[in-house]
Amino acid sequence: MADALNLHDAASINHTTNRRETKEERKARVLAAREIRKAEQKEMKQLELAARKKKLLLDKQSEYEDRALTNEETVNLAERGHTAITSGVMQNVDLWYAETQVRKGGFHDTQGKRQRTFDVLGYNQRNIVSEAAAQGHVPALRMMLQVGAATGKSDASGLTALQLALVHGHLDCACLLIMHDNWKEWKHNHQMKKNKKNKKNGLMVEGKEQVREKGPDDTDHTSYQRATDLKVTLPQCKAVLENLLRCPDDVVENGFCAKQSCKMQGFEMVKAKMNAAKLKGENFDAYKWNKNPHEPLIDNKCIAVARTEKMHHVVLVLDGLVRFSRRAFHGLLDVLQHFNSKSVKHVAKALGKVTTIIVKRKRVGVQPTKKGVRNPYHNDLLALHGLLASYLNTPQTPHIYGTVSMGAHVAQLMGSMLHQTKREHPTVWSLECEREYELLMTTVSDDTGCVNQDSFKQGSGLWTNEDERSNPWITDMKRIEREHIKPKIGKGWDANGYVG
Repeated sequence: MADALNLHDAASINHTTNRRETKEERKARVLAAREIRKAEQKEMKQLELAARKKKLLLDKQSEYEDRALTNEETVNLAERGHTAITSGVMQNVDLWYAETQVRKGGFHDTQGKRQRTFDVLGYNQRNIVSEAAAQGHVPALRMMLQVGAATGKSDASGLTALQLALVHGHLDCACLLIMHDNWKEWKHNHQMKKNKKNKKNGLMVEGKEQVREKGPDDTDHTSYQRATDLKVTLPQCKAVLENLLRCPDDVVENGFCAKQSCKMQGFEMVKAKMNAAKLKGENFDAYKWNKNPHEPLIDNKCIAVARTEKMHHVVLVLDGLVRFSRRAFHGLLDVLQHFNSKSVKHVAKALGKVTTIIVKRKRVGVQPTKKGVRNPYHNDLLALHGLLASYLNTPQTPHIYGTVSMGAHVAQLMGSMLHQTKREHPTVWSLECEREYELLMTTVSDDTGCVNQDSFKQGSGLWTNEDERSNPWITDMKRIEREHIKPKIGKGWDANGYVG
């Protein structure tokens, strides 16, 4: 009974205590507790940021503390990579790449500049990208491009990866490298526009004030040099220096530079080659061994190399990139970028921009030449087809003649690219995007030169309504989204983005 009275007295005391707190006091108490929670959250964020910065610093420190490869280890690792490429087995390439990831220290080239481990150079001064392009190993080339391997370095004969693909007649690798080059150019231009906008608005970029990039000679370095514009350089001296690396000087005569030590070493190398051939009973041609087989291609760009090697299809692709295909491909990359930003209006606007580019190019029409007339739009479509096919993991560009059939193939690849992205971001696609997409597909595959947009809109269910009394251009949004858009982003689409 006493316990019950005590509980009753405590409840009455709490009740009276709660009644004494006014509304103003309760409001002040809640606000004070909220401020305390905000201060605690702010302090926790600062501690997490400090811990994250410390971890990044430690990771960077451990990355640069790793032992760099010696010159002998660098050459051996490069030769193992070339052997893996030559074998044609992708598993060997994967094992080689895994070995490069274990060795995080990198290496130093002949100029003393630190390079990444998977860019190691062999005796012929080729990295794994150049070797894959020369051997026509498309899967290995694609993997190395995805991890960011260097593509613009010249080997000992003076050829870049793209030029090696052309010389050896590998159309797949050439289209893949051209696509990757255009993707890098689009990324560079996009970053330059972003930096310019941030600088104009007085914003900060990565915690520092944005300044223009400086080249090695302290000049403004804001331009992008395309791989298709690089020329074949002079071959490199065959002599091996004391550090086991190849001499970086250009060849003067007989495969070696002007240094007397390199000439003497060249004499000994030729003598050793002759003795080895004599023991095997083989003939050894010293003149052929010393001479650069690609000497006629020096000071020529990629399109001249393709003409010399009689790769007419590649000539059409490179020639088409000058006018139209590069802008159309960059416009499609803009569409994919806006998908990631979840902006419906920007996606529709970018699709309309690509349609405008194609319409303007179609209005050029056929052009008279000395040999008759030609349709430059067909060459442009060939170039765009090569870029799209390489982007979609099918770099082989077919030999298709006729603008109508070529336009249908390009529209098919465009649709595949966009549908793959739609499946990843279904909420971004709207009625406006569907309208611009249908207009783009019709414009590309149209054989009359320029699509009649008004008649197309009137004949399409995306703009007209069953009720003729209503506005013919603004329709029942829910019905069209249900009948036209929802099925396309649902199930039933195959790997290429088409209904099975």
